[in-house]
Amino acid sequence: MQNSDSPDRYPMNMLGDMWTNLIGVIFGCTVLIVGVNPIFMIMQLFLCCAEIFGHTSGGIFSYKKFKDKGKKTIYCPGSFTTWFGYLPVAVCIVISFFTEQAPIWWQYPIGLLCSIVLGGFSLKVVEKIFEDKNSPYAYIWGDGYFEKYYSQDKK
Repeated sequence: MQNSDSPDRYPMNMLGDMWTNLIGVIFGCTVLIVGVNPIFMIMQLFLCCAEIFGHTSGGIFSYKKFKDKGKKTIYCPGSFTTWFGYLPVAVCIVISFFTEQAPIWWQYPIGLLCSIVLGGFSLKVVEKIFEDKNSPYAYIWGDGYFEKYYSQDKK
């Protein structure tokens, strides 16, 4: 969205964002119904690591962008969920590989490939399906967390 003329609605908007998250919930529920196997655990571990990397690097980016306007941390929206949700889940998955059931070597590349396919679909394909420069599903609540940093530019 950085180079978008309408970052509040294009290329991602609330409808596409909702579907991206819903796909993850549907996958998680399916795993619970079908049964957890090591490939699904690798997929979840990859998701956790991607979320940790994405939100932490986003926090570093926003810190660098706004540090001259008073930002003192690498926090960005979603970081709390990432660090206190996804990070502990990732740690527990790794521990379970040592204490419960470790994947067989060939399950790692399959799990990683399946993660990339599911992630690519739920992010890029869903974004393409719902991208609309005139979308009525814009993020309309303003700059939220970043309001205090952007408001300094408006003075």
